[in-house]
Amino acid sequence: MAKQSKYYDVDGRSVPRVTSILNLIAKPQLPPWMVKVDVENLAKRIIEDDFWVVADLPEMVKAAKREHVRLRNEAAAIGTQFHAMAENYVRTRAIPDPESFSELPGEIQRMWPGFIRFMDDWKVQPVGEPESFVYDPHTRRPYGGVLDLPALVTPPKKEKPRFVILDYKTSSEIWPIHIIQAAAYFYAYEISYPDAIKKHGPLKGCVIARFDKAGVEEIKYYPRGAMRHNYRIFKCYAEAWHLNNNGDSSGDEEE
Repeated sequence: MAKQSKYYDVDGRSVPRVTSILNLIAKPQLPPWMVKVDVENLAKRIIEDDFWVVADLPEMVKAAKREHVRLRNEAAAIGTQFHAMAENYVRTRAIPDPESFSELPGEIQRMWPGFIRFMDDWKVQPVGEPESFVYDPHTRRPYGGVLDLPALVTPPKKEKPRFVILDYKTSSEIWPIHIIQAAAYFYAYEISYPDAIKKHGPLKGCVIARFDKAGVEEIKYYPRGAMRHNYRIFKCYAEAWHLNNNGDSSGDEEE
């Protein structure tokens, strides 16, 4: 399985990534945030520069308009580093020593204790490998993706473990698109790993565990029924993606 920018090459077949398909979904929270960040950055530049003149404004505005891009890239890098640390912890149970931990970005330092607490409180027992590749070979709308971890978990105040998929997020909220994404992984996992399903039974649900840069943690369990509902939504987007990228683009004949 080879990963490209928007596709996975699976057995000589290019299939879209779940995230590529979900890029069809508008993110209404982004434009207001982008405007807010850029305006605040421009105001900061104007206030802090005692010697600016009107002629400087075009360049100041241009620089300020790049602020949201910088912050998004920075957040993506933090998310990538956090996921790498989580994967390493699942594989080795290794915890960074105090000196190494102090050198990590402040955001990671605030996220990490919540992650360890979640792993302990929910008694997470990995099933198979972290960063598991999943693939649905459906002839009309195939797709692939990488889920964070299939696992047995025992929620607090519960006695019986549940077979679930885990999805870690470092966002400011758990957005609806995250649940749709998890549902796509959920059903593709059952197709991709029949031996695990045979051993542990069908997946019971999904746990989305969010750890943000302020140190806030949010753990939500979504049962199989919620996965089924969101998978129906995902299939609509997958169908649209494939029609747009692989369907007949000639259109109907003009009347």
